Amino acid sequence: QKNLKSLLDNGTVFTVEDFSALFEFIKENALKILDPAYFPNGLPFFSRGYSGSITLTAEQVLILHANMFLGSLSQRKVDGFINRTRWEILTNSNPVAAEFLACDLTYYKSMREISLCSSAKIEFGREIVFSRQNAANTPNWSTSDKPMIDLIGHKHFLEQLEALNPDKVLSTADFANKHVGGGTLGMGYVQEEISFHIYPEYMPACLIFQVMDDSESVVIKGARKFSTSTGYSKEFKFNGAERDFLDEIQHSVVRSLNRSLFAVDAIDFSKDTTAQYKSAAIMRDLKKFYAGVQKIRISGNTYISSGLWGCGVFKGDWKVKLIIQWLATSEAGN
Repeated sequence: QKNLKSLLDNGTVFTVEDFSALFEFIKENALKILDPAYFPNGLPFFSRGYSGSITLTAEQVLILHANMFLGSLSQRKVDGFINRTRWEILTNSNPVAAEFLACDLTYYKSMREISLCSSAKIEFGREIVFSRQNAANTPNWSTSDKPMIDLIGHKHFLEQLEALNPDKVLSTADFANKHVGGGTLGMGYVQEEISFHIYPEYMPACLIFQVMDDSESVVIKGARKFSTSTGYSKEFKFNGAERDFLDEIQHSVVRSLNRSLFAVDAIDFSKDTTAQYKSAAIMRDLKKFYAGVQKIRISGNTYISSGLWGCGVFKGDWKVKLIIQWLATSEAGN
């Protein structure tokens, strides 16, 4: 486990002694999967084309996360499903593997701290909702008379807003792989992968959802942010635990979490950038983004956060993507 060894040998974030204590906690929670009381109907799985949701407690999510970390889950043999049940970043050449592992161990350390608090039962019972949404019945875009929503485009605005009051950002777009989670456990290190490590309660989505169709989105609501970070892509750095909520829990203050993530995969136009201006591609992206935002209901001074969807290696035109996201979100009444 070379990347874990590198992190522990460094000793500035976690030591071998720290990991020994955490490993016992990880094993203890992984073994709970053998207790039928936790998953009486077996592990959840949502196939393509199915719309619905499942609610897991923070403790159930911890159990799944621990088993994924240990590689102790059997492989599903289902078409259109990538079996990401092994923590490949323990051994692969991902350039930010040690930083991601620091986030993962911070999650376990935080949950271990919480387990010792008087409010542990409430926090372990906190609910995270995993949904698969289909926009098969999209509106008639050419005849819609829905008003356009307000659009705030200053690049630093949402960063400042989130830092001052994270409750104002109600939902954030995940520029996802069609297999939700993408390269989170492997070689990925961009937006989706970073999100899944600093918000580790997103991770069971890798187990739950089959590949998304063009009219589908995955939404996760109620997950906590456990790590802070700086940088992006190969410059990503773990920057310590998210302490505010831990301090609140230790003082028996447990808040409900309304923030959600909606996963929408973009089309790869890198081999033909002109294809994105054709009706079929535009209609597909309208339907895809609408699937993600259709059930989000904002009120008052709250926001949905998105950005350069599919505009990196997929070579999307940011101006086209902006208009598509603006139209879809306005149509949803947000």
